[in-house]
Amino acid sequence: KAQSECMSLTDDVILYIARIITSNIRQLEGALIKLHAYASLMKTDVTPSLAEEVLGKYFAENAPPVVDARKIIEEVAKRFSIDPADIRGKCRNKEIVLPRQLAMYLTRTLTDTSLPAIGRAYGGKDHTTVLHACRKIEEKIASDRAFAGLVEELSRRLRGSVSC
Repeated sequence: KAQSECMSLTDDVILYIARIITSNIRQLEGALIKLHAYASLMKTDVTPSLAEEVLGKYFAENAPPVVDARKIIEEVAKRFSIDPADIRGKCRNKEIVLPRQLAMYLTRTLTDTSLPAIGRAYGGKDHTTVLHACRKIEEKIASDRAFAGLVEELSRRLRGSVSC
């Protein structure tokens, strides 16, 4: 339907729409028309954030929970029994560094936030620091099954599969 309306949608937009509209094809077509009309009027491209802005209020009951760095920091801090301010801070103790790296990794994988924006959310870190954190967590996931389970559990909680 989107192709017949000469509407190009990214995979992220298509996935978002598929998650929030599960009942019938008429709702899906209506959502596409509404999104196309809004984007045309505003002379903008259809992005996941635009789709959420335009369609979220109409299909709020089906919309996936919004995950952001703040929620991730809170959840990781709670899991590791540390203060969320420590995750955003400059402390380089092992007890703080691992949760901070994990929070950065989760922000990278669960949101569409850019590396520089993630760095800013974590106390003004450079994008290369975020990239390093993600790589360290990927290595730890590959080598430590218990840690991989913890990461999966946190991901599920943050995505709303398990009540927080």
